[in-house]
Amino acid sequence: MGDADQPHSWTYLPDLAAAMIAAADLPAQADRILLAPTAAPRTQREVATDYAIAVGRPAPKVSTFGPRLIRLVGRVHRETGGLAEMVEQFDRPFTMDSSASEDLLGLTPTPWDVAVKATVADFLDA
Repeated sequence: MGDADQPHSWTYLPDLAAAMIAAADLPAQADRILLAPTAAPRTQREVATDYAIAVGRPAPKVSTFGPRLIRLVGRVHRETGGLAEMVEQFDRPFTMDSSASEDLLGLTPTPWDVAVKATVADFLDA
């Protein structure tokens, strides 16, 4: 959805879990917003290609769709309709810098290629 070539920050779930555990051990941080360690931004096209290659497939053709189509499909598939609210995250850069939180928590993001391989392995084992 949106523009497949806009950069987007993607957080690996185990990195989010590690950040939550580390943050729980910190003294009160009520006035701080902490971000989970997140690797460098990737576009939707890059993400699709990375996962395809990880499972031994060629890079896919990536097409996108906008909020009007999402709302239309949402009339018959309620869960899809809710995606219309998220289009702004994908039609322009949607990135974050987690370095301050990484320093405070003593964490670093899992390298992207490692996260992709682990995600594929978990999926195939399920």
